[in-house]
Amino acid sequence: FKTTEDLFQKQLHAYTITHAIEDANVLRFHVDYYKPEGKNPPKPGEALAKRAVIEAILAKHDTATAGRRFNAVLATASINDAIEYHGLFDELQKAKQAADPAFQPLNIACVFSPPAEGNPDVKQLQQDLQQEKADNEEDPEGKKAALKGKRQNQLTDEHIAKIIDTYKFRKEQERYSRRVEMAEIEKNDFNLNISRYISTAVGEAEIDLDDTHQALLDLEKAIAAAKDTHNRFLKELGLKLLP
Repeated sequence: FKTTEDLFQKQLHAYTITHAIEDANVLRFHVDYYKPEGKNPPKPGEALAKRAVIEAILAKHDTATAGRRFNAVLATASINDAIEYHGLFDELQKAKQAADPAFQPLNIACVFSPPAEGNPDVKQLQQDLQQEKADNEEDPEGKKAALKGKRQNQLTDEHIAKIIDTYKFRKEQERYSRRVEMAEIEKNDFNLNISRYISTAVGEAEIDLDDTHQALLDLEKAIAAAKDTHNRFLKELGLKLLP
């Protein structure tokens, strides 16, 4: 395999999470720092420390996410840590459910990208996730079919052909591609994020203010007529009229 550095050599621009937030490509987020209590706090990495972190998350999550309206991310130092945290979440939430049947457990997903071949984490991954490996060997085509039609980005042969054709002939298309002068790139501090140069947003439909105003007037007349009719019935029944 080849890395990005092998293919492109010198890096032109580093695109960080800060840039992504500035470009509105990702949502802003709030970072919570865990500070252990007591005179003899557990050392980082100890199982006791991980358990305390999870207990703090479970205690604060609903408040921090406005009643679970938002998601939260827990970043770990290694794949091994991620696997251990995932197991502890499962263990502690089952204990909470046993103590309080009304407790609603959080949905926990463990996501990671395997590093380069030969890394100790990969060997650990292969040892720890035998069940996942076995699951993927069972009906793999069925699992692929289940993903079709889901809300996820897909890159088909047709998409690739269009990208190559656009690049080869320097085609310009609204909301898809345009040629950019180096001066504009320099003005953007050599930021190569596409949204800096092309807006993919769909324009909002124009609103005819005169038509909208007339529609509101007609609606007001219809409301007034309906209220008059309703009040006549109330008057016949000897009931209080609507104001």
